[in-house]
Amino acid sequence: IARHLDRDDMVANTIGSFCSVTVHCAQCHNHKFDPITQDDYYSLQAVFAAIDREDRKYSTDPAVMERAASLEARQKSLESRRDSLQKSISPKLREIEQKIANPTKRTGKNPTAAFGYHSGITAKQDSEKWVQLDLGKQQDLAEVKLFPCYDDFNNIGGGFGFPLRYRVEVSDEPAFTAATTVVDHTAADVANPGTTPQAFTKTLTGRYLRVTATKLAPRQNDFIFALAEIEVRGSDGSNLAADATVTSLDSIEAGPRWQRTNLIDGHSPAKGDSSLEALQAERDKLFAAAEKPAEVEEYRQVRAELEQVTAKQRALPPMKVVFAAATRVRKGVPRTIHLL
Repeated sequence: IARHLDRDDMVANTIGSFCSVTVHCAQCHNHKFDPITQDDYYSLQAVFAAIDREDRKYSTDPAVMERAASLEARQKSLESRRDSLQKSISPKLREIEQKIANPTKRTGKNPTAAFGYHSGITAKQDSEKWVQLDLGKQQDLAEVKLFPCYDDFNNIGGGFGFPLRYRVEVSDEPAFTAATTVVDHTAADVANPGTTPQAFTKTLTGRYLRVTATKLAPRQNDFIFALAEIEVRGSDGSNLAADATVTSLDSIEAGPRWQRTNLIDGHSPAKGDSSLEALQAERDKLFAAAEKPAEVEEYRQVRAELEQVTAKQRALPPMKVVFAAATRVRKGVPRTIHLL
């Protein structure tokens, strides 16, 4: 009934607007002296039988729309070729790639009762939250690694509380009035990393390290910032964060599950999970056993280009969304029309 009413709305609005004729009263039966018969009405409904409604992104800037359309077309082409190569290389490859690409569902639970650091809860997604480490003195830094949380709350799983946008900075004073950027992901949303550690290599010096979330992660009907662990590797490879003092804008101190000190306790879901390495090793075996090595090389190139296209799509200016007619759901295949 709902689909029928939706099609009826399309027919009535279209014919009423362009022909100044009411036709939808013929959906039940023929009417005396009415030139529009029931057959006419359902013939018109068939015109719209392949149309659905969905959220469609758009921009008032024609250049952005053209760029978005070009990237989407290239993405579809690459995905089609990727799927074809997966079938040719091995029937198992697609399943393995899906598990590797979906760390939210793949990775294991927390190795201890300590989940990590959890910011205060807020109703505004753009509320900035930060957590920082005092390394005790100015240190030579080589790498910063962020370990996402795992929590089954609201069926979120891996990447619980990991910010959609954030930056990592180093400074010699706790107020960060002057700071050096390690990484800046504040211009576009990042994908949920699951429990995969996010590593950033950069040689610099500083005493304080701060992670600032500028777009928080959705929790339920609110937003948060959470991390399981932070590692800061010195030039000698040692973890300088192990003896750091942790401070933050705010924090839910509900130990052992959530508290600031969990950030430097050496525990995270990623450190207790070896499934990623096992899956990657299984994939490498499939590549080695492939009958056509050229397909494996092409497959790697296609995957690499897909990642580049995805990154370019994320870098596009924010687009608006409208709930409008579309044919992508059924790919242009019309539904069967039934008499009411």
